[in-house]
Amino acid sequence: MLSLFAQVDSVFKNLAEKQLRFLLLAQIGIGLVYFMTGLALMRGREKGRRATVALALAFLFLVLISVIINPAAVSQAVTNAVYPGIIIFYLTNKNVEQWFKEKAEITNTK
Repeated sequence: MLSLFAQVDSVFKNLAEKQLRFLLLAQIGIGLVYFMTGLALMRGREKGRRATVALALAFLFLVLISVIINPAAVSQAVTNAVYPGIIIFYLTNKNVEQWFKEKAEITNTK
């Protein structure tokens, strides 16, 4: 009977280690994507602007899902939605879009 509990414990321990490894790799991957979009934004690339808006929209979607799953977390969700909301508001401004398009045209003509 004791060996059964030891086996169950080892299965959960291995599962937790696999989940932790997956989460760490996922965070590293997401961090690299954010790093690349940040570089693209600093260089004035239109693709970087679009990717950043897409990432902010994805984050807002995840915040919405978390509110649907746990309605008690609405106040925290509002706080979490402010930053991506500001990013979307700024990067979809017509003047900012125009700047990125002009920058892309200058880069293409060189």
